[in-house]
Amino acid sequence: MTNSFLSAIEGLMRGICNQKPHSDAPSRNVQIVTSEIDYDKLAKAIVQANKESEKGAEKVDSASSVLCSFAVIIFTLYGAVIVAVMIAVVMASVDQLREMIWNSWSQIGVNIVVLGLAFLMALVLLVFAVLSFRAAKEVSREENRSYIAAVVSALSGMTALIVALVALFR
Repeated sequence: MTNSFLSAIEGLMRGICNQKPHSDAPSRNVQIVTSEIDYDKLAKAIVQANKESEKGAEKVDSASSVLCSFAVIIFTLYGAVIVAVMIAVVMASVDQLREMIWNSWSQIGVNIVVLGLAFLMALVLLVFAVLSFRAAKEVSREENRSYIAAVVSALSGMTALIVALVALFR
């Protein structure tokens, strides 16, 4: 019963496809496909595609090197500015230390808190400066183009934020 059912389905499928069963169907299909390929045109297309990809790679390399240089310069400038701010904080703290009055316990407590906050701020600025210089070194070694573009985009946003903050306090 199952054999007759399967042969009925097979007959129906042969009628729909209107083909005879072939035992060598895969090899016949491969022969048809390979006989339709023009290998000379294929070789020329591959050579042309390689030339175009090399031209595109040269353009990408020059653009990424410009972006990388820009990112390294910006990170280095950030580090230098942070070091300058850290030096200014330390010098202001030293001036403040000279003018502090150490007469009462309340003044001593306030002085210690102020000096602690100045020390903490200088420490945080030092960490940011070191991170900025290390980021510049890391970006200069990076090969991933999309990463460099993302870094430059982030640097542009951070620069805009700093300019806006400076304009706000002026």
